[in-house]
Amino acid sequence: MMDRTRLSFWTRFIAIFLASMFVISSIFIGFTATGAYNLLEVFSGPAQQEQQQGEDPAGGPDPAAQIEEAEREYEENPEDPEAIRQLAALYIQNDQPSQAVEALEESREAAPDDPEIPTLLGLSYAQQAEAASDEGERQELYQQAGDAFAEATENDPENEEAFLRAGSAYEEAGDTGRAIQYYNGYLELEPEGETADQVREQISTLLEGGGAEEEEIPEEEVPEDAGQGDE
Repeated sequence: MMDRTRLSFWTRFIAIFLASMFVISSIFIGFTATGAYNLLEVFSGPAQQEQQQGEDPAGGPDPAAQIEEAEREYEENPEDPEAIRQLAALYIQNDQPSQAVEALEESREAAPDDPEIPTLLGLSYAQQAEAASDEGERQELYQQAGDAFAEATENDPENEEAFLRAGSAYEEAGDTGRAIQYYNGYLELEPEGETADQVREQISTLLEGGGAEEEEIPEEEVPEDAGQGDE
């Protein structure tokens, strides 16, 4: 059993990115005129940027209208990775992870090498896990989230954030061996990263718990070229 009082950093870490604001910077980051995150700016092509049809009472885009438009675009172009990402991002942003999972699972074959689609899938499963009341269901969903983030690292071995999220999700799932494995993958890529010291401390905590020695982790789970970028 993990001592959750010692995992406050990781609890906050997951809560932040599940709140729809802390999402993968390489996919989502954009800023509105007010300085708030615009999760969809990178996904929106010229035509989609003109489709801000409805507005909510506060004067901003109407989420329901955005989702409806994205669903229409997805139905017309179900194999278009941009349409898939656009719809999934809207579902995640509006706390509809089940719909995001359904769309992403149906569309994975359309872009099997796209690192962003499994990342979105991981975020969706983790969002579901955060809301789950049953501990067994929660751990199972985090395991699925970890698997999705791990797939993202296979498609993009230099994506340090995917390694970090995979490690965090596996830790929440109680999969200590894989958590350590992906945390180490992050450290290989970002030995002096912003959270590197906290990751090392967390690895030590997990090793002290003894869980890692009880599991055999297939070596092929992490790509061999992970962390071997340009020096």
